[in-house]
Amino acid sequence: MAKKGSKSERIRSALFVDFDNIFIRFQKEYNDNVADSFASSPEKWFGWIEQEVAGISEEGNPICRKLLVRSCYMNPQKFSKFRCDFTKSGFDVIDCPPLTDQGKTSTDMHVVIDALDALAHPVHLDEFIILSGDADFTPLLRRLRRHDRLTTIFSAGPASAAYVASCDSMISIDKFISQALGITKVKQINGSAMKEDKTGSVITPDVKSDIINGEKVARIKKCPKLNKQENCKPTHSPMEDLISKIFEAIEIPALSREQYTAIFESLACEINSNGFDMDTTNINVQVLCSKNGITVMENDVDTVIESCNRSGHWFTMGIESADSIAEGYRKYITELCLMKGIRLNGEELESLSSWITGSETQPPADTLSAQLSIV
Repeated sequence: MAKKGSKSERIRSALFVDFDNIFIRFQKEYNDNVADSFASSPEKWFGWIEQEVAGISEEGNPICRKLLVRSCYMNPQKFSKFRCDFTKSGFDVIDCPPLTDQGKTSTDMHVVIDALDALAHPVHLDEFIILSGDADFTPLLRRLRRHDRLTTIFSAGPASAAYVASCDSMISIDKFISQALGITKVKQINGSAMKEDKTGSVITPDVKSDIINGEKVARIKKCPKLNKQENCKPTHSPMEDLISKIFEAIEIPALSREQYTAIFESLACEINSNGFDMDTTNINVQVLCSKNGITVMENDVDTVIESCNRSGHWFTMGIESADSIAEGYRKYITELCLMKGIRLNGEELESLSSWITGSETQPPADTLSAQLSIV
């Protein structure tokens, strides 16, 4: 901690920027102007982060930051034109090119490794700031908390409840845009701000078909409507209890049947129309789901895509179907249960398959309450 008793105290901070995530999110949730301002003028917003009050000291003095570590992680194949802007602003820019045919980069692994390395920094770092809405960083936040470090996050769009709960503070989107970027007149897409329901869960606004400029919009408009679920209310059936136990054991968030159906159908529609690109496909799938009243998070779509890839399902333009994607996902989840030592009987496997694929077939109720057998 900086000197006490001064008019303004400082904490030593490390800043990690998931560029692709923030830039694409700004494009999706706001517009190209906001995204370009973030990308081309990093000195404006990181200076604001330094000066923004991080808290109040025991002496009652405002606490600001000194960013000792500034790291930016970006895909050079897509965003190389912004690399120089970050270099001139004193950032270490780490190139994270796609490592697979599906466009997956290693940004999350780079951030985690560098953050954990920073824990052993000769100069003690008081705070770790992560600019990303990727819920994959949730375990990192919890590890940093165990080391008694402050954590702050910024997401340019909806963030999962677990991710938000794992940090000490979250930078306001409105303040970041108006104060850090200096853009005072901007509306979220569709002119609707994000709001929270009574449980505190983020509700994304309805997304209209014109939120993405260019050819993608015209193609998306051709996609068929999904089966929109009206007034869905949470229930606690024996099957849901079983599914919740299974996904908790394999450490993958369980989605509702409606969410799985929306993701599978939207993935097939998007890939058949536009081909597959990890970032663009993820965004467009979220858009299609939201248009049809189903809210899914970026991490939800990523999980389905990664699971299909690991099961051997490769996305191919023109031949995708919701059924084939659902089968690839089901196959991986079943294999993951075996790898985790989770033994499911035939009826439990049938329940899991039914939940994922949307089949109405359900096994007898007395088998649904069976305890999972874990080796």
